[in-house]
Amino acid sequence: MGGQIALAASLGLGSSAFASDDKISWQKGTANQFAQLIDQQFTAVTAEGALLEMTLIEAVAGKSGPARPKNLARSESVSLVFETDFPEDLAGQEKSTRVWNATLGEAELYLSAIPRRSGGYEIEVILN
Repeated sequence: MGGQIALAASLGLGSSAFASDDKISWQKGTANQFAQLIDQQFTAVTAEGALLEMTLIEAVAGKSGPARPKNLARSESVSLVFETDFPEDLAGQEKSTRVWNATLGEAELYLSAIPRRSGGYEIEVILN
């Protein structure tokens, strides 16, 4: 929680920004639960310490089905897709990135910049 408060402070938010919601978490949230957060803002901290604002635009369940190992905390894999103006800030970043959201709090995630056919990029996160 200390890291969350530090990140919230760097974003100009107080620790009260962490309203506890037991129904969704980074660790166990389903695609349907993440879909409730579409259009919410998320903030990533780049390797250089810059803040990258992202908007969640899609949450899709993976297709692992009955082959999914039963010992995993997450009942399904989830793909999250974000829009952002500056995904090149993540180019070549081959490590996890701190991401913060007012509903979910903070997590270390691997972000991938994926090119759009129409030009520009989107950011994708796969949660397994």
